[in-house]
Order: sequence, then structure tokens, then C-alpha cells
Amino acid sequence: DHRDLHSFPTRRSSDLKIVRAYDATDDCGNTATDVATIIFTDDAPPTLDNTPMAVVNVQCSAVPDANIVTATDNCESSVAVTYTEATDAGSCLNEYTIIRTWTAADTSANSVTFVQTINVIDTDEPTMSTAPVSVTAECDSVPAGSADQVTSEDSCGAVTEDYTEVTLSSVCNHTYTLVRTWSVVDNCGNAESQTQTVEVSDNTLPSLDNVPGHDGVECDSIPDAAAVTATENCASPIVQFTESTVAGSCEFDYKLLRAWDVTDDCGNTDSEVQTITVYDNTIPVVVDCVSGDQGALELFDAYPVNRAADYSSTDNCDTVTTEYDTQVTGATCSETLTRTWTAYDDCGHQASPCVHTWSIGDTTPPNITAPEDRHVECDFPAAGYDTVEDYLTEEGLEATYEGNNATHQGPTCAKTTDDCDHSAVYTCTYVVSDECGN
Repeated sequence: DHRDLHSFPTRRSSDLKIVRAYDATDDCGNTATDVATIIFTDDAPPTLDNTPMAVVNVQCSAVPDANIVTATDNCESSVAVTYTEATDAGSCLNEYTIIRTWTAADTSANSVTFVQTINVIDTDEPTMSTAPVSVTAECDSVPAGSADQVTSEDSCGAVTEDYTEVTLSSVCNHTYTLVRTWSVVDNCGNAESQTQTVEVSDNTLPSLDNVPGHDGVECDSIPDAAAVTATENCASPIVQFTESTVAGSCEFDYKLLRAWDVTDDCGNTDSEVQTITVYDNTIPVVVDCVSGDQGALELFDAYPVNRAADYSSTDNCDTVTTEYDTQVTGATCSETLTRTWTAYDDCGHQASPCVHTWSIGDTTPPNITAPEDRHVECDFPAAGYDTVEDYLTEEGLEATYEGNNATHQGPTCAKTTDDCDHSAVYTCTYVVSDECGN
């Protein structure tokens, strides 16, 4: 049999001294007593439970949470665990070292410490959404590019985004290669990029607008060249205009060829030709000349003064040639004077002739002058003259005359008075006739 006589703590709160007395009695009542002293001591530290690996290398996106570490003690039912965490900076913002410390101590000042070192690294590239696919496009249908077409993110923090657009291999103003690049870099220099290539071409022909159709016009009605313009899908091309002629049968009978050509910056072309058939079907006109009978003229009178230049001629297109002709027809005493003005243009068209006519006749009697009167002696006619007519002829007493091929008859003399045997008057008549019976 024993009994605890006394128990009390030692200098450490976890130590305990127990004094036990042992008593023995035999059948005859003899007794004996002895004392045992038991001293309990606590020199063992607590034990940490659920501790992690001492050294861990992790990506910045996979830093583990701190373990919930507990402690057990051989003497105490509950031991508190203290936790601290410190960070040492690394070479960049997302790379560093985490030092985690767990400590447990019992009431006897026995303690235990566990330290975990986490090396945080950032070697993962940022992620990007898919960039637009590479395409081939006409120069007027180039898809737009912008920085916000691609988004990016990083598992550990902020990123820096960049967008560039570069033109390469420019064959002409509207045929080139467009390279668009979206790039992103995180805080530790990990980068990612995506590229879209746009092959831009100009295969569309320019188009000429307002080109007139073929036409046929009189030579004085040629229209002005049309104001032809051009449209193009990517630029404003310049229209080149040329004009040429193809000769015809005469100066104002030809073909007028008007050509419009346009070429864009990439060599695409368009051309149109208008053919204008120019003709001269208009007959020239003799101006201010009225055909008709101009009256009567006396034979041998001077003709009216008319010249080719007295009347001008006009034509719708060219300079005309005016021809002038004078003709006298008919018998001598009944003639007709005809004057004709005619104009021709370069294409052989003849104006309606302007014709003036005059009738030419002879209604004027010839002129005649008889010899002066003469007084003679009564022995007239003298010896040697049979008649008075012979006397006049021999003496040269002839009448003078003029006229159109005039001829004379006579003289024919007749005694008109006979006052006495030795006094008489002879009247002598001279007659002149012209070719026309006057």
C-alpha cells in the first residue's frame, strides 16, 4: 500500500515532484514505512505537425498557401504555434523568396522551429487572345487594325502591351505588305507576340465616266470634247485626252478620233475612244446675188461692169471659190448677155448659180450728115454730067454716116421748084441703113 504524501512543482512549471510513502504491516501487526520521492521533468520540445517541404521552387502564379501547422507535446495537451512570413526581393517584380517560419514552445521553454523557403520564379509568358488571321485584300477593303483587337493577361501581374503596323515591299502606292504586330511583356521580361500579314493589292481597273457615244455631225457642228472623268477604288487618277483625225475624201469629210486614257498608280488602265464622223453636206451660197433679167442693152454699148468679186460666197465650213463667167449668145441683132457666178467648196459641193441676163438689141438708127447746100450757075449740070447725082458724086459731095455695118443709098435728086427757065431747086436724098434694119 502506498500513499502520496505530497506533490509540488519544481522550479520549472512543467516539472513535478511526488513524495510517496510505502507502509507494510504483517499479520502480527508489525509495521514498516518507507518514503520514495519521484521528480517529473520536461526536457522534450513539442513536435510540429503538418509542416510543408523545407524548400520549394514555384511559379509566381502557384505560390502555395501557408500550411496550418499544429504542435503536440509529451506533457502538455495544448501548445500554441506562432507563424511569421518574410519576403526577400528578387531580380524582378514577380521573382522573390518567401521565408515562412513556424515556432512552438511548451511551458517548460522547450521550443521547436520549422522554416520553409519558397523560391518564387516567373518564367511563364503572358497569354494573348488570337490575333486576326492573315488575309489578302483589295486596297479599298483593307481591314482595320487596332491595339484592342488582341487582349493579353499575365497570371502574376500587370503587363505592358504594344501595337505596331509596318508597311513592307511597296510595289506601288496601293500594292504592298502590311505587317501588324501585337506584343506583350510582363514584369519579368517574359514576352509574347502575334502577327497579322495583310497582302494589299490593286487589281481593280479604273473606270472612265461620261464617255460620249459615236456620232456623226456636220463639219460646223463638231461638239466640244466631253469632260470625261475617272473613278478608281483607291486613288484619284488623271485622265489623259488625245485627239486625232483620219482623212476622208476632202478636207471637211473625215473621222475625228477622241481618246481618253487613264492609268492608276499600279498600272491598271482603261481607255475609251469616241469616233465622230464629220461630213460636209451643206452647199455653199452666193451672197446677195439674185438671179434674173437685168434689162435691155443697146448693141455696141459698153457692158455693165461686173466682176467675180462683186459677190461673195459663204459655206458652213470652208473657204469657197467663186467662179465668174460671161457669155454672149444669139444673132447679132438679138443677143443675150449671160453672166454667171458659181461657188465651190473643198468637198466639191456647188452653189446654186446666180445668173444675170441682158437682152442686146439694136434700136438706134445710124447717123447721117448730108453735104451742105450748094448754089450753082444756071448752066448746071455742066457739061460732062448727065445728072445731078453724077455731079455730086464727081464733086465728092457725099453724105457722111456711121452705124452698125451701115450702108447708104443715093443720093436721089429731084427738082422741086422751077421758077423760070434758068432757076431751079434740086433736093437730093441720102439714105443709110444699118445691119439691123434701122
